[in-house]
Amino acid sequence: MSLKKIITVPDETLRKNSEPIEKVGDNEIKQLKNGAIIINLSREAIVDTDAVLKHLESKKIKTYVNDFPNEEMINHKDVLVMPHLGASTKE
Repeated sequence: MSLKKIITVPDETLRKNSEPIEKVGDNEIKQLKNGAIIINLSREAIVDTDAVLKHLESKKIKTYVNDFPNEEMINHKDVLVMPHLGASTKE
């Protein structure tokens, strides 16, 4: 799956789709320019955490932003953790 296709899939589709969610992984990240910033406020399942950590270390990814960090990401200097507010909405 191309990164462009993943980016253009609305979050609503990812939540309701019963098919397995394809991840942004090593191959997709390699397509990015060096020093890319990835912002994932959708679902943890759409990003391969191991691939993100690998590419943070190599500086392919400059910063990874998310609102559902795992233990490895919480203290990583290049990961920006935001509070997850989706559960706080009226929906």
